Amino acid sequence: EGKRAQLEAALVVHQQEAEATTQQVEALTQQVEALTAQKAELGAFAQAQTEAFMQQVEELSSQKAQLEAEVDQSAMSAAEVRSVLLNFEAELDQLRADKAELTVCTETHARETQLLKESLEGETQLLKDSLGRKQEEVEAEVATL
Repeated sequence: EGKRAQLEAALVVHQQEAEATTQQVEALTQQVEALTAQKAELGAFAQAQTEAFMQQVEELSSQKAQLEAEVDQSAMSAAEVRSVLLNFEAELDQLRADKAELTVCTETHARETQLLKESLEGETQLLKDSLGRKQEEVEAEVATL
């Protein structure tokens, strides 16, 4: 009778552990879902930023072409033209650098998200395996009664 009470107590403890493990798995799943949503949001943000940068590049290129046409028609000095063109070139270079930086950030976040997802999946599998082993142990002890 004492052995049976011990096994029933062990079964209760095992069931509590199983419930806690299930809750951990659910929490990890929610984290993975949240990271996936965050990754999608970051992708949309990166796309919007890229489009905005491209629009600015187009506008600056258009302004540059317009200025070059005006230079042909006006008596601007060569130094003034060079100064304005260099400013436009600098702005274009900055936009390209910003786009490159955003691309690196997006790629880094995607890699970190993937690594975290893989880690969480691994932890989830370990918890499931542990739960399965404990279930088998308890069932084996109950069967010996």
